[in-house]
Amino acid sequence: MFEHLGVFDKIIVTGPQRSGTRICARMIAADTGHTYVDKDEYGVHDVASFAEILERSQIVVHAPAMSRFVHYFDGEDTLIVWMRRDLNDILSSQARVNWTAREEWRERVKYNGMRNKQPIAAIKIDFWERVQRPVVENYLEVEYDSLSAHPLWIPEEQRRGWHAKQWRDES
Repeated sequence: MFEHLGVFDKIIVTGPQRSGTRICARMIAADTGHTYVDKDEYGVHDVASFAEILERSQIVVHAPAMSRFVHYFDGEDTLIVWMRRDLNDILSSQARVNWTAREEWRERVKYNGMRNKQPIAAIKIDFWERVQRPVVENYLEVEYDSLSAHPLWIPEEQRRGWHAKQWRDES
């Protein structure tokens, strides 16, 4: 499904938290043979460590908290993958895994969105569409629902009770 993306040395998978960034990044890594790098490896919100990770080659980086900055890392050998998912589904997923107000606040600060009453996911989507997408050279927008065609996809009914970072090979 994503084999053709292997021509890029670095692939950054981003979008609002709970939009499918982790499973999409894992799928792309599996299809391209690139190394999967989880957000926890660079400190989730640590832009300097994120930049250091991007010095590696043949990687797929899970980066929802870096969505505000990805346009600065655009390059000939880099692809930005933006996840698209229905806003209500994102909000439901955030509630299901108890994505906290503290995390929402940390994200709002990045976008100067403290007075904006929209959910942070909506703010991120708007910023992507208005500011970032027009200036990013190499990007791909992936619909969350399209991931169900991938062999690594696990149907929702089989994921009930999973935690936010659950993966097929975990117990």
